[in-house]
Amino acid sequence: MSSTASSNSPKPTGQLSKNSENPDIVLSSPTLSLKMTESTPKLYTGEQLDEAAGFPTLYNYLPADPNKPLVVFIPGGGHNARVAYGGHEGYQEKDFFATAPNFRISDWGKQAAEVRHKIIEKHSLSKQVVLVGWSMGGRIVIPYSAHAHSLGIEVALFVSLAATPGIHGSRPPPLGVTNTAAGYLTATGIYKMFARQVQNQNEQWNNGKTIVPEDVYLRKYTGSTPVSLTGSNYRYDTESRQFLKDYWTSTEDAIVHQAEYCPMIATLGGTSPLDARHVITDQATWSFLLTRKLMHEIERYDMAKIVEKGNWNKLIDMVHSLPSQISYMIPGNHFFFMGEPGARKTAEVIVEHLEKANKFKREFEALLS
Repeated sequence: MSSTASSNSPKPTGQLSKNSENPDIVLSSPTLSLKMTESTPKLYTGEQLDEAAGFPTLYNYLPADPNKPLVVFIPGGGHNARVAYGGHEGYQEKDFFATAPNFRISDWGKQAAEVRHKIIEKHSLSKQVVLVGWSMGGRIVIPYSAHAHSLGIEVALFVSLAATPGIHGSRPPPLGVTNTAAGYLTATGIYKMFARQVQNQNEQWNNGKTIVPEDVYLRKYTGSTPVSLTGSNYRYDTESRQFLKDYWTSTEDAIVHQAEYCPMIATLGGTSPLDARHVITDQATWSFLLTRKLMHEIERYDMAKIVEKGNWNKLIDMVHSLPSQISYMIPGNHFFFMGEPGARKTAEVIVEHLEKANKFKREFEALLS
């Protein structure tokens, strides 16, 4: 990433501090790659510029209980991880959930996993993580999990925050795509559209309170994106310095076919028609990936013995009940996790789903063994 931000912030979520009855979770949030407008960008408190997997990265680490899972936040297109933890002058913690044009999804997954490994080793943290991906950040889940596995890190749960999986054709390319002088993707009106949703989140679900002023949001929370991360059927050509049509690179990089690396999944989303595609489709798309992962596990066992033990119908019921079990809707739009009410509820549901995922895994394995 030309600048990656990782952050973790238990207190902003309202329910993950050390005094909470819920399990403490350390939040860590790597951003997507973006082109910073300043040659030496001003960093917010705790942010660090570094390099991982051969790419520059900006990250922020806020500790909680080192014995609890590390929560890793992956932001979406056109944004850095500050959408999860804030930092601008005048921000309030309780309102937040806690250049490389050829940068690809496979690089992104590897880089994010290496940053997590560095933090885990430095602070002697649990090697179990909860991966949280927002928007375009959903494309990273299996590349991240595969590389984390090679580093001895277990992804206990992936939580989609209105996120898009790396399935080919799962979202249309944005309109008005152009490339910046540095080779990054930008699109006509996309940042203004996002800014309108942030304002709508303020007005409709945060009692009219401003979470991030629009000018600060546009200057400090957004940026251009390496085109191969977006799944927009383009890649950057170094020689021509242009975007070329490429229908398969992003899909291949997302390796959704490698079901063995798919973790347990939960999906959180908003309710607003401003985010209609995620509201309508996320439960189905993420349930599809999780069902494929469970089928991969089932196929490792002797089906005749499962039937003989009387577990076959129980197994069917468990898998078919997943869509309603793994999904949760929180009032809001694409930014439903911003603002105190949404931030607190998001944190609560992540903790709840981690407990549910562990229980489901134990019961599922008991039926198979």
